[in-house]
Amino acid sequence: MKRIVAFDFLRGFLLTIIVINHSPFSIRQFTEESIGFVSAAEGFVFLSAFLSGMVFALREDRKGFDFAAQRARERAWRIYLSHLAVVLFGLVLATLWLPDLPGLTRSLGPLREDPLAASAAAMLLLFQPALMDILPMYILFAVLTPCAFWVAKRCGWSFALVGALLLWVFAQYGLRNFLFRDAAPHSFINPGMFDVFAWQLLWLVGLWLGQRFQRAQPLRWSIPHASLAIRTVLLTVVVVLLAIRWLPGTRDWAYVNAAWWVDKWTLGPLRLLDFAGVAWLVSLLLGRLERWEKFLRPFTLIGRHILPVFCTQICLSVLLNGISHHLPAAPGLLRLYLLSQLALAFTMAGWLEKRALERRRLAECLALAPAH
Repeated sequence: MKRIVAFDFLRGFLLTIIVINHSPFSIRQFTEESIGFVSAAEGFVFLSAFLSGMVFALREDRKGFDFAAQRARERAWRIYLSHLAVVLFGLVLATLWLPDLPGLTRSLGPLREDPLAASAAAMLLLFQPALMDILPMYILFAVLTPCAFWVAKRCGWSFALVGALLLWVFAQYGLRNFLFRDAAPHSFINPGMFDVFAWQLLWLVGLWLGQRFQRAQPLRWSIPHASLAIRTVLLTVVVVLLAIRWLPGTRDWAYVNAAWWVDKWTLGPLRLLDFAGVAWLVSLLLGRLERWEKFLRPFTLIGRHILPVFCTQICLSVLLNGISHHLPAAPGLLRLYLLSQLALAFTMAGWLEKRALERRRLAECLALAPAH
């Protein structure tokens, strides 16, 4: 499948925003939910699901469901190994330097207090410290992707989507808190900030749209003028929430009086509507991004090598949050750290791309070499 520059750019750009949002600096007020009650995390997860749906559909159509499912499981295993590497970094950090990094005591404390139990819980995806809780969610979704296609193949996507919607509704009423109600005494049981019972809806919708895009199946509405009405509603929601985000005093009012509606961790309904509107508006610009490939290349390279760059940035962000509490009087050094961290992301992506090109050229040379 030919890589789509716009998608690679969006993944690279969103990761850059996430890195900034994980920093303790005031610049976050301009990058965190700057276009309404929508964060880079929603875009990152949805885009990953969309691409997963495209790839799975392509492999299924060419080589069958079993082949596509096997490749999806291999992808989940690679993400799991990356998760273990990040956990190992956290274990080393907690064991050797946690007393000198008080900002990490709450999140990494269990790794120092009971390293064996916390490490085992992390391997089982039950211990997810702050900033380290995205990869476990991806692992679960990658494993469940073949299941979603299997259900859709036998019962239809409507059945799968309705099931995901019901699970999202249960999440709004505290399903995760109910399941983990007996885990409170154990500090090493921490399912992270993201409620997977809610976020699975975003993932499944992304899978559904991705496979439709790959199979050239446009959305059709049985009700006349429904498309126009939906777009009007989405545009209205985007404009209103953008105003609430930036008008003085309105943002705090929205969070205080309608926290459930815009909650990030359980994907409140108004947040979902806002994201749908923003995603629709961004989709209108995707074609133009292809023309700017040369200028967008630094971000597209990050998007092409997202997993290793992402894992590296998580580790560096965890360390930054630790030393920021230890060096509050040296903001210049901390900002230099963040700039260096971002520079490393671009440099690492460029190096990985160079390595990938060298491997492809070697494979081509071996394929053209005469057999003896």
